[in-house]
Amino acid sequence: MPQSACRARSGRTDQNEFRAGGHQLAELKHLLTGLLAAGALALGLLLGALGMLGFSRLHADSTFVSGFLLPSVLASIGIGACMVANTSMGTSGVTHGEAGLVSGLLNASRQCGGSTGLAALSTIAVAATNDAGGTSLSAVVRGYDRAFQVTALLVLAAAVLAALFTPDPRRDGTGSASTGA
Repeated sequence: MPQSACRARSGRTDQNEFRAGGHQLAELKHLLTGLLAAGALALGLLLGALGMLGFSRLHADSTFVSGFLLPSVLASIGIGACMVANTSMGTSGVTHGEAGLVSGLLNASRQCGGSTGLAALSTIAVAATNDAGGTSLSAVVRGYDRAFQVTALLVLAAAVLAALFTPDPRRDGTGSASTGA
């Protein structure tokens, strides 16, 4: 076989192997992205629950360092992990033409959910404050403590649900964000 034919043949083989390797890398990226997003969501919710539980232990004499700093760090890292994972999973499998619409709906849902949740937790805090004696500082702290306890329980329940029901990309045939028209 002439040398030029060998080079041409080996070039085609290398190109086919390159394409196959690229496809395998894309599948691996999808798998890792899905697993990391699911893990990040559950872990972020767990950190958020720990942060809320820490906030519920504040008292009238707490200082920034002794009572507020650690729960703030835990909750902030947890919320950040959840936001990224939630956005990643919420927009995967969407065509580029629909990505803006889906992203807007996701953000609007977050805003509505946050507003409704804040209203419910404020109601819980006010009711617990009134039950604790009204307007004294210790009563107000008890009211907020109760709201943070409820938040911690809700976020912990969400972490369990996320760990149990987040779709596994190894069994999901949809793939990551499509490049379709």
